[in-house]
Amino acid sequence: MRASRPIAVYLRDHETAAQAGVRAFRRVAGSHRSRPWGSDLVHLASQVRDDLRTEQRILRARRVRRRRLAGPIASIGERVGRLKGNGAVVRRSPTTDVVELEALIAIVAMKRAHWRTLELASIGDVVDATALVARADAQLRRLASAHEQAAAALHGATRR
Repeated sequence: MRASRPIAVYLRDHETAAQAGVRAFRRVAGSHRSRPWGSDLVHLASQVRDDLRTEQRILRARRVRRRRLAGPIASIGERVGRLKGNGAVVRRSPTTDVVELEALIAIVAMKRAHWRTLELASIGDVVDATALVARADAQLRRLASAHEQAAAALHGATRR
């Protein structure tokens, strides 16, 4: 079934965001490997990659062409988003872990809202949108746990 123009734009936008999300998860999972929640992030990065494939399957089913420049644009946007002052030039700031986890939470929250939109608008009929919403909820719980640990670790870091 061919998607209407507004739906096609919506799906393309989320596919582009999903590409950026995969990059962000990979990068953060790599930099958090030694943290207690590191293995959770590696697992979540794999799930987020699977979610991108699901998004691409929806595009194909709805006969929506992918944007050729979406990948490079998403990559540039994700990199620019990392440019921020964190009070530490050479080493990682103690707040970096917390901020990175907050970014991942925002990515998954947006993805969850997207899956819910597909469910409510009956757009994602080629996938089980209800299961995708539940999976995003589970991802958010795991990220919240990691965030709580990272935030609690700030207390010790601020005393140094």
